[in-house]
Amino acid sequence: GGANAGPLVFIAKFARTLRLFRVARLIRTLNKVTTLMVSNSIRSLMQGFNIVLGILIYNHLVCCSWCALGKRSPSFMPTTWLDNAAYGGVALSGGEMSLRNVPAEVLYVTSLHWTLAQMTP
Repeated sequence: GGANAGPLVFIAKFARTLRLFRVARLIRTLNKVTTLMVSNSIRSLMQGFNIVLGILIYNHLVCCSWCALGKRSPSFMPTTWLDNAAYGGVALSGGEMSLRNVPAEVLYVTSLHWTLAQMTP
């Protein structure tokens, strides 16, 4: 039962780490291939795409963390940003001004908008 869970968790985390190394090796190999086979302009376009993709992945992670923080607040925080956020200054269904009961898609897009807004000067 629970006594054997420790080694299994360790093995799962170790396997995940090995996968990350494989991804890193794949990225290095693709960089070598593109250096040899692709023109400088296409390579620059691909680098720009990689930067945008990295920013979006980072924002997705922060967005999910922000959603989780709002949904699963610790017991010493009775209200979270979900309770204090007005959705565009307009009352939601039922006259409520909280984002706590909105669909997950609305919560995600609201959080993603917040994370993107925090990255701009």
